[in-house]
Amino acid sequence: MRYVFDSSSVDVSDPIGQHHDLYAGGTDVRQAGPRFRARIEVCRLAPLVVFDRRLDDVLHERTIDGARRDGFSHFTLQLVVSGRMRIEHPGGQAEAGPGEIVLFDLTRPQRTLAQDARILTFAVPRHLMERATIHVTALHGTVLGPQQSGLLADIMMSIVSRRLDEAGTDPASVVRIFETALALALRFDRDAADPPIDTPAMLDRVRVVVEAHLGRRELTPALVAKLAGVSRTQLYAAFKPVGGVSRYIQERRVTRLRSLLQSPENQGSSIAQLAFQAGFASASHANRSFCEVYGTTPGRFRLAQDKPLPSEAGQPPFYHWLRGLN
Repeated sequence: MRYVFDSSSVDVSDPIGQHHDLYAGGTDVRQAGPRFRARIEVCRLAPLVVFDRRLDDVLHERTIDGARRDGFSHFTLQLVVSGRMRIEHPGGQAEAGPGEIVLFDLTRPQRTLAQDARILTFAVPRHLMERATIHVTALHGTVLGPQQSGLLADIMMSIVSRRLDEAGTDPASVVRIFETALALALRFDRDAADPPIDTPAMLDRVRVVVEAHLGRRELTPALVAKLAGVSRTQLYAAFKPVGGVSRYIQERRVTRLRSLLQSPENQGSSIAQLAFQAGFASASHANRSFCEVYGTTPGRFRLAQDKPLPSEAGQPPFYHWLRGLN
């Protein structure tokens, strides 16, 4: 199934308004110049949602309040095929051109301005990103150059140009190829003469150990190394690019706390109870850590969950596909 919108052919007096309404479930859209034009074609290659967008003078903004309210937790990979895209996020601002891929974490705010651009946007479930790299929390706003992401860009282009969602191919096989290219593109360059042995098997063991023991406040790097069956030297070297093992554990606890806050089963639990369940030593520590990542406190985040979402009855099909990514 495909969904197509073209602002130049819609029979309405307010095409920017209609384009805005398409994204009302999670992003604010505004006209940013006199040449406004937007054409999007959306398909689903489960579990991916794929957008082929042609945009001119279009601003998309995802605010902190929007991220709190809709609860989206997936990532988007935005490949600039032609034109330019200016990006802003809490970590800074940049510009992306042809062949570059911009990564966005939908749990965090960002703004993009597209001018005379064709952009392929792949919405990717968070668990696929976490499987591809341990650096997930450091990815928001990252721009991957053609040298680092060339293979991934080629595969994204092939999926769109060959219409692989309709070609009778095995979707699972295509997604596995995409995942492999994604993992290669997200490997961080290292200058160390003796690089760490961060094989997928080793990192998988570390992930499993951390997730299984996250609620233990005594979960230290030394204990992780012991339970995962790796040396401390290997562990420290592998996690150095993300600020160390302890920081990784803390970021996983923040992610766990966010999930606990979103679960209807925990409505009767206090913030402190959920913070302890996620492994934090105190509610104040949980507040500080949560605010560093999401720009708001756990209490405010929980209150935002009570605000009604836009009526699903009036949303385009891809809105339901995106909600399914969570």
